[in-house]
Amino acid sequence: VYPIMKRIVSLILACTASLGMLTGCGSTPLTEKDSGKLKVVTTIFPEYDWASNIIGDLKNNYDLTLLLDNGVDLHSYQPTTEDIMKISTCDLFIYVGGESDAWVSDALTEAVNKDMKVINLMDVLGSSVQEEKIVPGMEEETEDSEETQETNDIEYDEHVWLSLRNASVICGAIKDALCAVDPANADVYGS
Repeated sequence: VYPIMKRIVSLILACTASLGMLTGCGSTPLTEKDSGKLKVVTTIFPEYDWASNIIGDLKNNYDLTLLLDNGVDLHSYQPTTEDIMKISTCDLFIYVGGESDAWVSDALTEAVNKDMKVINLMDVLGSSVQEEKIVPGMEEETEDSEETQETNDIEYDEHVWLSLRNASVICGAIKDALCAVDPANADVYGS
């Protein structure tokens, strides 16, 4: 049942994003890109905070957006049509990756800005991402036995931002991406 639900949710998101783009064609207000600001969209607060600190004094040159509000669980988050539009037109999109962000691939296929830089934290960290471990107090996922037999994929711990070593690597990737979208200020991000 779970893979079917993922497909249905993905189809609904794609249709919603397409409909949103079509209805937005009638009258488009001045966007931040039109005002000369570079747009950065992040899914969770640590990414937002790191990007904000790396941007530093150049904050007026950016429209920095945090998608998940306080109290919203990353694991159950579903983007709104407005969120999909923000992602679609941004210059830099930063997200965690992993199973909780399965919706991202559909959002990126609908992207209007084909020059967008994308940072998937789990991809940046590569083989250093740890396999998820069930510890006391955690609820194990229960799956149908058929489904379990079909997919014995390893689940990786999506909480990669909790490690200082990982944070250092991720901040380096954010700095590099900001240098790519704003080469005129690359020396500022490097300092």
